[in-house]
Amino acid sequence: MKTAVLFIIFEFCLSMVAKNAGFGYENRGVSFGLPVWQIEWVSVFLLGGMVFIFRKNILTNRGLRLMFAGGVANLAKRWVWGAVWDYVGLMGLWFNLADVAIVLGVILWIDERDRDPVGK
Repeated sequence: MKTAVLFIIFEFCLSMVAKNAGFGYENRGVSFGLPVWQIEWVSVFLLGGMVFIFRKNILTNRGLRLMFAGGVANLAKRWVWGAVWDYVGLMGLWFNLADVAIVLGVILWIDERDRDPVGK
């Protein structure tokens, strides 16, 4: 879990540097058309539920740790700045390292789950 905390701090600092340099895009929008105040509570609920449901595996499963760290990093930025700062632009799409962690976390979680369906 130390790695997840370090990732959250690193990603927040990286966003702050990019934001202060004026590089990137301030993303005030949210998923599924929800207003900002609703997505914050949905995020807290989902992260809390993730910890509760996967409490036995969250420390050992790399995918779950990545998803959790990315979600907390984005949520922290939204609470501090009222928006998420996206600083990586690729083919007209803007994202940040936390978004990459969430996507990679989902891929790893599915892969690890498929390799160990019993959940030893």
